[in-house]
Amino acid sequence: MSAFFIGGALGTLVGWRLVFGIVLALAVVVFALSFTLRSDRGQAGIKTASRQLSSASPCSL
Repeated sequence: MSAFFIGGALGTLVGWRLVFGIVLALAVVVFALSFTLRSDRGQAGIKTASRQLSSASPCSL
């Protein structure tokens, strides 16, 4: 929520193009760093509702 206020204030003071560039650069950094996360196998004993709901769906393709 505060990002909207900070972005709006900076957009008013210095211009929206600079704020857009900063947000775009941060998004690229976060996207690049997301590839460094390691995957998790999870726990085999835990069943999720998505498996049960998808198999019980009346509109299966």
